[in-house]
Formats: sequence, C-alpha cells, structure tokens
Amino acid sequence: MKMIKKPTLKDIALEMKISTGAVSRIMNGKGEEINLAPETIRRTQEYAASIGYRPFTLAKNLRLGKSGIIGVCMQTTLERTSDMLSEILAGIFTQAAEESVGVMHFGAYSREAYRQVLEQCTRHDLDGLIVHYNGDKESMEYINELHAKGVRLVMLMDTLKTFRGCRIDFDHRMGGRIITQYLIEQGHRRIAHVTDSRIPSSIPRCEGYNDALSQAGIKFDKKLIVDRADSGFPEVLEKLFTLSTPPTAIFCWNDKTALRAARYLNAAKHPHPVQIAGFDNRCFMHYGEYRFPTVDFPSKLIGQEAVKLLLKNGGDEVVTVSPRLLTIEEQGPINDF
Repeated sequence: MKMIKKPTLKDIALEMKISTGAVSRIMNGKGEEINLAPETIRRTQEYAASIGYRPFTLAKNLRLGKSGIIGVCMQTTLERTSDMLSEILAGIFTQAAEESVGVMHFGAYSREAYRQVLEQCTRHDLDGLIVHYNGDKESMEYINELHAKGVRLVMLMDTLKTFRGCRIDFDHRMGGRIITQYLIEQGHRRIAHVTDSRIPSSIPRCEGYNDALSQAGIKFDKKLIVDRADSGFPEVLEKLFTLSTPPTAIFCWNDKTALRAARYLNAAKHPHPVQIAGFDNRCFMHYGEYRFPTVDFPSKLIGQEAVKLLLKNGGDEVVTVSPRLLTIEEQGPINDF
C-alpha cells in the first residue's frame, strides 16, 4: 500500500514564502518573538490546519525532556511476546519505575503494521523511544530517519548493526564460544551444531562455535553443521547420525531446538549418550522434563539497560551485554506447575 506523504514544515514554508524556522516558531506559538506580523501568523496556522499538518511532538519533547513518559515500540510475534520479550518489558517497566518515568507500550505483529505503529508513536508526548524490530529494511530506514531528526532512540539487539544510534547489543558470538568450550572441557571432540540461518542471531552464535573449535585445535568439519533453514525436524538430526563418525555432543542455536533434539534422541533410543546444549535460558527450561547446559540471555537486564541508556541520552553509544554459561547444576531444580 502506497504511503501518503505527510505535510512538513518545508511544505508550509514554500506556500507561505517564509523560512522553515519561522514556520516552526509559529507552530510552537512563538511567532511574535521574532516580530512576525499577526496576519502572517494567522494565515500560516490556517494553512497548516487545512493541509493536515501535525507537529512532530516526539522530536520536540526529546529536546525539552518534559513529558516524563518514554515509549516502547516492538515488532514481534505472539510466540516471542509471551516469553523473551515479555521479560525485556518487565526490565523496562522495573527500571522506569526506579527512574520515576512512565511507559507507553506500542506493539505490532507484522512488518506492515510496524511502520504505522512507529508513526503513531511520534504523535504522542514522549521523551524518547525504545525500539525493537525483526529486520525488515523499510522499518529500519524509517527508524534511522527518526534518529536523523534528533529523536532520542535506543535500539534493542540490532544484530545486523544497521541502526546508526544508541543500541543495546548482546554478545551472541561470545555465547556460542563459551557453550562450545564447555562441551570441549567435558571431553567432546565431535561437536555438532544445529543452526538456523533465517534468524540473524544464529549467525554470530555459529561463529562462536567455530572460534571455540579453532582455539582448541579441533579440525572444522562442515558436515557437523546442519541448518534448519534447509530441512526441519527430525531430518536435521538424522543427517548427523548417518555420518560414519556421529557427534557425541550437539550445540543447538537456541533452547527450543535443544529441547526438540533431546526429545528426538530419547524417542529414537540412541545407543550412545549424546550431550545436548542450548542457548537463551528460556523460561520453559525451568519446567521441562529435560535439562541441558545453556547460555543465559538476560532479557530483563537488557530492558533495564535500555531505559538507563535512553534517559542518559548517550548519543550513539552502544552497550553490549555479556553472556553467561549456565550448567545444569546452576539451573536449580525443575519447578512444579
């Protein structure tokens, strides 16, 4: 659907034959301060109203810092909202309460809707905006436009690093390295990796896997890497166990994949023990029937750090949150429902 161009200060200035700065003053009720004629002020206001011009309130409040409310705009899916992103939101609300600021949450469940939701954000009196998105180019271009206009923004986990402003990053590569190192320390040399190249965060996690193998002097074997983008379950695992020398351990790019791998191996009654490792420390890990080492993705901490960075107004600062290995022993007992 073709987007309708929103009227701008420049459009008004061209029609009224005055500068954009003068139009901005008029729209902010300060036309008389620069000695503009009352008739010019009136005609400019009337023309602005007639073409549907709406002040860019978010940029204005960014400069003034007056509303005491921050916005959160997330593009996600219903599945992810119920788990990891809900923890990020919990961190945002917790830190916002400590900072005595309010939070206005906007959400969108499709790429098409996300741009519209972002535009809605700019119509509210906000001191800044925390944004998260799923990687579509059009949304990122618009977010970068907002940043260029001076809107105070913090991007959550821009794995592709295409945002030009403040970001909260997570070191996925280090996480992939430390979980693979753990498996090596347990005595494994044939370590497989299940990845999903459709998901941006899986790429640095796979790079971390390769780093650990290289540091340990273990020869890289491309047959030990299987991609869920190429085939689903259980086909990706069946490929590994048709090898002449199958793996003794499998690092799965996330906990959901690791859980499915554990269930598959149990159902298949594999004759030799295979150690499974995951990534993320998802909440269902504490209720499931299988336990495996994983990497903690501190969702709540990421939300808290995003609020701190937004209120700090750190220019183009990037805060990188480090991963932490979680062994089975460190995870504690399985919780009852």
